[in-house]
Parts: sequence; C-alpha cells; structure tokens
Amino acid sequence: MQSDPGPDSPTTGTSSQRVAIITGATGSLGRAIAHRLASAGFRLALVGRRQPVLDELAAELDAAESGIVTTVVADLAEPGGAARAVTHAHDRFGRMDVLVNNAGGWSGSALGPFAEKSEKDLRAELEDNLISTVLACRAAVPHMLEQRYGRIVNISSVAGIIGLDGHAAYSAAKAGHIGLARQLAFELGKDGITANCVAPGPVSTVQVRQMIEQGHPGIQTMLEATPTGRLTSAEQIADAVAFFASETAGQINGQFLVIDGGMSSA
Repeated sequence: MQSDPGPDSPTTGTSSQRVAIITGATGSLGRAIAHRLASAGFRLALVGRRQPVLDELAAELDAAESGIVTTVVADLAEPGGAARAVTHAHDRFGRMDVLVNNAGGWSGSALGPFAEKSEKDLRAELEDNLISTVLACRAAVPHMLEQRYGRIVNISSVAGIIGLDGHAAYSAAKAGHIGLARQLAFELGKDGITANCVAPGPVSTVQVRQMIEQGHPGIQTMLEATPTGRLTSAEQIADAVAFFASETAGQINGQFLVIDGGMSSA
C-alpha cells in the first residue's frame, strides 16, 4: 500500500515550493481563494479573462503575502486555452501541484425555464462551467502524473445536488464537476492525485450582492430556504479549498463538501 509522501517529500515539495493554478481568478471567489492559498505559502498561477483585474490581484498578493505570482489570460472553454494556461504555469514554476477549477458562473439574465432556453445559451453555459473544467484537468493531469502528486479541487455548487428554478444547464454542469472529481479520484488515486469538490450555496460575491439589491427573486428564494438565513462568505469557501489542497486531506478523495448554511438539508 502506498503511503502519503508528506508535505516535505521530494514528490510534493515544501509548502513554499508548491504551485497552485486558480481558474476564474478575477471574480470575488477566485480572489479569496488566491489570498488564502498565498497565505499558506503556495506559488500561484492566476487564470482569467481580464488582464487588468489579474494584474490588480497579483499586486495585492505580492503586497499582502509576498507570494510568487504569475498571470495568464485565457478562455478555458476555447480550443487550446486550458493547455496554454497550464503550460505557462508549469514553464514558470516547473511544477503543477494544485488545480482549483473555479472558472464559470451564472447570471440572473441567463436563468429561465429549460424549455425556453436556446441551444446557444445551453451550450455556452455548459462550456463555461463544465467543459472549461474538463479541459483544465486534462491539461494539468499529465504534469501531476509525472510528479506522482496532485490535488484537484472543483468548485461545484449546491445546484449540482438539488434542483433550483431556472438552473438546468448550470445544475447539469455543477453535477458534472462532482462526477468528474469522483472519476478522477478513482482513476488517479493510485498515482498520488486526489480530486474533490466544494459545493457552495449562495456566496457573498459582488454579483450576488448586486442581485440582492436589485431584488432578484431567485436569490431571495434561496436565502429564504437557507436555515442560517445568510450568505456564505467567499473566505469560508477559500478555507475549504485550502483544506482539500493540504496534506491533511491527503486521504480524502472523490468527495464533495457542501457549504450552504443547510439549504440542501430541507
């Protein structure tokens, strides 16, 4: 039986040597995850679609945590986008230890009854939320196999385990995150690679807070269905990601952690 090599082995490197790629780094949640992993000593490759926002975050991290940061502008759902981002990170740092699949999301304007959604809209939502994650994993896994070490953390959603009004394609994609993690856990565990998911309920991001201010009915319904009666903070999700990326979680594989204030327990 193969044992966990431990945080300071040649396979994993020390915490100050390990490298994490964070996709979707330009959003509120990506920013919180970046700060949390930087504070844990990771070197970071930040991936997003907006270079000015990536530059701003990189500057924050250098000032706050003195981390070593690189940025990559890429659309992971486009052909070659994920491979280019991962190659850039590996070339920059020479390692590929943690992949946080945070790219994607949804907007109030994208929601609606399944029968009324166009094929174009459905494809776009699946590409942004699932295909981007599949392709990022496909690009990163060969490097992890070479090291015989890796941590994959998918940011799924409570929408991937319960039904929510108007979320058909998004729910399918987020359920896909869980299925993908379980498959990769089964297939790659023997090679020192784990794959897990964090499944948040409504998170206090800029987008969600704006929707609350606008009185968006979907968000109000979710909040009313949450026993704690409040949003999850981005920092709480980031803490869960850091746990799955840590050596403490080395024997946790193929699992998903729901952080939703009890919404899915109803």
